[in-house]
Amino acid sequence: MKLFDTHAHLNIKPLEQDIDSIHQQCIEQNIYVNIVGIDLESSIKAIEQANKYKNFYAIIGIHPSDINEKTFEDEFNKIIELSKQNKVVGIGETGLDYYHDKGQNKNNQIKCFIKFIELSKNLDKTLVVHVRDAHEDAIEILKKYKDKNQRVIIHCFSGEKKHLDEYLKLGCYISISGIVTFKNAKQFQSLINEIDESKLIIETDSPFLSPEPFRGKRNSPLNIQYVFNKVAELKQNDKKELADRIFENTKKAFNIPNII
Repeated sequence: MKLFDTHAHLNIKPLEQDIDSIHQQCIEQNIYVNIVGIDLESSIKAIEQANKYKNFYAIIGIHPSDINEKTFEDEFNKIIELSKQNKVVGIGETGLDYYHDKGQNKNNQIKCFIKFIELSKNLDKTLVVHVRDAHEDAIEILKKYKDKNQRVIIHCFSGEKKHLDEYLKLGCYISISGIVTFKNAKQFQSLINEIDESKLIIETDSPFLSPEPFRGKRNSPLNIQYVFNKVAELKQNDKKELADRIFENTKKAFNIPNII
């Protein structure tokens, strides 16, 4: 059974120093990984790691909370050049995050988000979207700027049913993280069966969001099995069939059809 962790940060501490060991265990367990940038430095590191390690791919961009208005244009232009490399399968993570500054940087985040949406379209690279406390704005922006055939991932989805419905109408893929395993996530768990199986993918967001039974500890792509197992339990599907379906979804979502 093959599993694909579509969103992990092996390019930052504390996972960066353990990447050799993590990679070896991923190979042994048939786990593939997208390594995701949150700024220019970590995006460069993601590409280096993807080029060095089998079964690893890179997603590059600038997290909305890491946008520096003074340096953004220069960093964005460097992201454009980096994005042309073969193992770069996505642009992100980008999006909107109103949690930390209560939306005080909202206008700048929106402007930068739109630029990354356009870059994704121009390069035909999958867009990886981070949304926190900003679903309504993110949905309206995607309605306005997303192309019909543009591949878009809603990373670590944790919204309500009304948000899920809108993202699915837009043709977005929905990425489920370890949140689905949390004991206080009953309402969120009830949404899993609302996701069209052709649009369902999974992730760890490691080193963050460790699933049960490791909540509060360091996360890694090796824990993707716990996310998958919970999804399979909630959907009451045959595990092998569901794993194959999600893996095929991931290949299509990131336009990497040649994975065996």
